Order: sequence, then C-alpha cells, then structure tokens
Amino acid sequence: MRTSTTVMIVLALLLAAAYVSGVFGPEAERQAATTPEACYAAASAAAEKTNPTNVPCDWKSVESLSPGAALSGRYEAAGEGVTGRLVIMEHAEKPARLAFSTAGKSPRYICTAALEASRDGDALIARPDDVPGCELSVKSGTAPGVVTVSSSAACNTYCNMRGSLAGDFKLMPH
Repeated sequence: MRTSTTVMIVLALLLAAAYVSGVFGPEAERQAATTPEACYAAASAAAEKTNPTNVPCDWKSVESLSPGAALSGRYEAAGEGVTGRLVIMEHAEKPARLAFSTAGKSPRYICTAALEASRDGDALIARPDDVPGCELSVKSGTAPGVVTVSSSAACNTYCNMRGSLAGDFKLMPH
C-alpha cells in the first residue's frame, strides 16, 4: 500500500510540473503582429518553419499602415481541386515575402515554399537562387481580391509528384 501511494504522489508531482512548464494545458497565446515591420519579421521567421504560411499578423492593421503594399495579405486557393494558402508580405524597400502551403486533389500533391520576390511593375517576381530556372510571378487577377500565380516548370521542385505553385488565390477576410 505504501509503495502505491508513493508512486501516485510522484506521478501527481510530475504531472503538476509538466503542466506548469507548459508541456500540456492551456496554450500560450500568440500575439499577432500589428505593424508592417513586425509582420515582415514574422513572415521571415515563418519561412524557416514547416508551414511557412502560419504568419501571426493582424492583416487589417498592417494593411492600413502600408498603403503601397497592394498585394500583402493571406490568401486561400481559389482553383478547383486545390486547397491551401498563400501569404504575401510587402514592406518598404525590402524584398517581398511569399509563402505557399497548398495541396492538390487530383493528382494528389503538396507544395511548400517560402520565397523572396521583388516588385516589377504590377507583379511580384521570385527567382530563387537554389532552383535554377525557377521564375514565379504574382499579380492581381481579373476579380477583386484575387491574385494569379504563374510559375515555370522548374518551380515544381517545391512540390511533390506532379504539383505546381501556379493558380488563383483569393484574399481571406480579416
């Protein structure tokens, strides 16, 4: 009886220590970036993670503070058979940040990419050094709040199987 009581006490103490240290329990609340500078930093940090589109930004605040960043925002795939997101963050004279996390249904594929792009007229153009021949452009689509992404075949390196980063993306409400 004494051994089982000791085991229960030790277990209770370990669980309490785990809860206090944040191993489980209520998740720490993330603060959304509310300035273009902070959102750009968050987009840069997210580029190193498995899902580069998980950028904690208050897009409404960022939009009102960056009138020249016409394409900044979080978009969802608008094409048939494709799901996922695109995040665009433009800021002053810095390269724009583009982050993709998409999946296709037929054929099944997944694309994940975090790229830097520069403005060329009304488009953002990415030419990543690590993928020769890859050129990707993002520009306003034919409908309001829609952007069209086009990419060369070399950019398919960011996808498995027969995927592509190309397609239309619709601005998500914020």
